[in-house]
Amino acid sequence: MGRAMKTAMTDEIAREFRGVTGCVLVDYRGVPAEAIREFRRRLRTKHLRMRVLRNAIAGRALDTAGLGLVRQAISGPTAAIFGGEGAIAAARAVVEWNRKGPALRPRGAVAEGEVYPASAVPDLARMPDRQALRGMIAGAVIGSARGLAVALAGVPGALARVIQARVDKAAKEGAGASPAPEAKPEGSPS
Repeated sequence: MGRAMKTAMTDEIAREFRGVTGCVLVDYRGVPAEAIREFRRRLRTKHLRMRVLRNAIAGRALDTAGLGLVRQAISGPTAAIFGGEGAIAAARAVVEWNRKGPALRPRGAVAEGEVYPASAVPDLARMPDRQALRGMIAGAVIGSARGLAVALAGVPGALARVIQARVDKAAKEGAGASPAPEAKPEGSPS
């Protein structure tokens, strides 16, 4: 392959991976072509892509795109799964596929600038994605604020109940005792 063709391929791969925050690398050897087509079709429904990489060209392209950290995982037939919600969505797609279809062997992953070994891909698939994490954080913040509001609202209410109980108790004690004789004004006949 000529230098111009290699440069064009490197530029194309770099352009595809520009802005990608993570991907999962898999070894697809032994998986029938029809199964790979079906896997790619399922990936598209999740807004993910699978790109078969040539070792040297992919290494240079990933360096250019800022994903050079995964270069050590590229050896032999390798495909990168990327897009959508990043490495977590890609890892979920691989793990889900491996439960049902011919196994794709993970080689590693990169997520948010961190490189993960192949053994970490199932763990990555179990992690909550960005949307779920935002929901958890919002729930924690709202829960804390709600607890504070309930506590602050409870203090005046509790104080009012204590005062009312004292008033009721005083009224009961006052009603049970004989009324005190009225004081007569001075100089009045007895």
